[in-house]
Amino acid sequence: MMISLVKYNLAYYVNSLKFIPPGLVYIAFVAINYSFAPQMFWDSLNIGVLAIFILANINSRNIVNNEDIVQQHITRKHVRNDLIFHTAKIISIQVFMLPFYLFLVFFPLLLGMYTRSIGLVEVLVSLVVYFLFSLMGSAMGLFFNEDLHMDKSFAAPLHLLLVIIVVVPFATIYQDNIFVVTATYLLPPLHFLQGSLLGIGDAAYNLSISFWIFIVYAIGYSTLLMVCYVFINLRKSKR
Repeated sequence: MMISLVKYNLAYYVNSLKFIPPGLVYIAFVAINYSFAPQMFWDSLNIGVLAIFILANINSRNIVNNEDIVQQHITRKHVRNDLIFHTAKIISIQVFMLPFYLFLVFFPLLLGMYTRSIGLVEVLVSLVVYFLFSLMGSAMGLFFNEDLHMDKSFAAPLHLLLVIIVVVPFATIYQDNIFVVTATYLLPPLHFLQGSLLGIGDAAYNLSISFWIFIVYAIGYSTLLMVCYVFINLRKSKR
C-alpha cells in the first residue's frame, strides 16, 4: 500500500507540472554557478546546499497541497489509514528530491569542473549533506503548508518569511544580537551548519565531530517537524 501510494503521489505531482518552474530555475542556477569553473569542491557544496534547501521547501509544499479537496477525500477513502496517507507524502517528497541532488553531485563531477580530482569519500559525504539539507527543507515545507494551519492565507507568507530568514545569514550579520542568534537556532540554522561542516576551503575532508553533530541535529530537527506534521493532521482527521 505504501509503495503504491508513493507512486501515485509522484505520478500525480508530475502530471500537474507544478515542479517545472522551480525545477527550471534550479537547473539554470546550477548551470550559471558552474559556468565559473573550475571551482573548489567544498565552496561549491556550500552554495549547492542552499539551492537544495529552497527547492525542497517548494516541492514539499506543492506535493502536500497538490490534490484538491475532492481528490484528497477519494485518496483517503481508498487508503483508509491517515498515518499511511501522511507518511507516504513525506516519503514521496524525499524520493522526488533525489534526482535533483544526484544531478548537483554528478553534473560538475563528470564535466571536470573542480580544481582537483574528487574522491569517493567526498562524493559520499556530499550526497549525505545534500540529503540532510533536502530533509530539513522538506520538513520545513511540510510544517508550514496551508493544509496544516487554520488560517491558510497566513501560512504561505509566514513560510516565505521564514525561508528568507533561514537563507540570509542574519545571525552572522547580527552576531551580537542574542535574540537574532537564538531565533536563527530555532529555525534550521543553515549558516551555522555550513560553517561547522563545510567551511574548510579545499583541504582534504576530515570526518570530525562536527560532521556527526550535523547529522544528528539535521535528522533530529527534521524528524521533529515531520512528527508534528503527522500528529497535527491525525488530530484534525479525528475531529
